[in-house]
Amino acid sequence: MTTLTRRECMTTIASAGAAAAVSTVPASADDSNLIDGIVDAHVHIWTSDTQNFPLMDGYTTKDLWFPSFSAEEVVERGRTAGVNRFNLIQMTWYGVDHSYILDVI
Repeated sequence: MTTLTRRECMTTIASAGAAAAVSTVPASADDSNLIDGIVDAHVHIWTSDTQNFPLMDGYTTKDLWFPSFSAEEVVERGRTAGVNRFNLIQMTWYGVDHSYILDVI
């Protein structure tokens, strides 16, 4: 049995991801509408509005990386890098309360 180190495992995963990205190139001009910019596949968003979107017990506003990181900020930053689609990921400090992401969507 072969054992991979964490670094070897991550390198393998990254290589597979790069290969998958290359394989999404359209096969013909007719397929060009299948690709519409770049997708950021892992984006966390949160708000400073803890009255309407409370943090999970055990978290305070001091735990937030920034006071907020809104969907509007994500879109604006993405635009400058050619990103136009985003996969929103639940932020840890909301626990299982998905109210904020659902409100944004």
